[in-house]
Amino acid sequence: MKRTEDPAVKSFLPDFGLKGSLRQPFGHRGRVHIDRWLPFIILHRGDEERTSVARRIAIESPSYFVWSPDDDVAALNAIEAVIPAIASKANRLFVVVLDDRSAKFEKEGSQALPEFAAQLGAGDKGDVGRAADALESTLRSIAIDLRHCKVERPADRELDPLMHWETSAGDSTVWVHTTV
Repeated sequence: MKRTEDPAVKSFLPDFGLKGSLRQPFGHRGRVHIDRWLPFIILHRGDEERTSVARRIAIESPSYFVWSPDDDVAALNAIEAVIPAIASKANRLFVVVLDDRSAKFEKEGSQALPEFAAQLGAGDKGDVGRAADALESTLRSIAIDLRHCKVERPADRELDPLMHWETSAGDSTVWVHTTV
């Protein structure tokens, strides 16, 4: 039996403007939006377009990728084409992966709040290490609804499997995985 490919999953060729602007769809519902060459980008993967706080934060950014899980393959193609290009223009790149925290609701009247946490995936050497240390300190100082941000520094192999894109972006890339 002949295997048919999804026509939405094809190689991604970014069509950057002169100053780095890029607005391009990929897959069925994914898109990349970059206003100009910037040293950062926000990534959000999720299905809840109307209720996602993380998605709303991402699309307010001047530099972002958003997609649904069924567009993972197309997103990987797009990310592998775009991330190295913008990293090379800025000589460094700060990547924030935003996810929505799945809330576990307590009994009515409970004052328990869900955890506010960030995973900081970055090298620990040179400029990247110093930037990651400064970011970790700053993240720990953030308080939202009486909660301070808990910061984890997992080894690369412990990060979300989709975060292994960083290998193609080089050593000057800092990745942060945050749930809101």
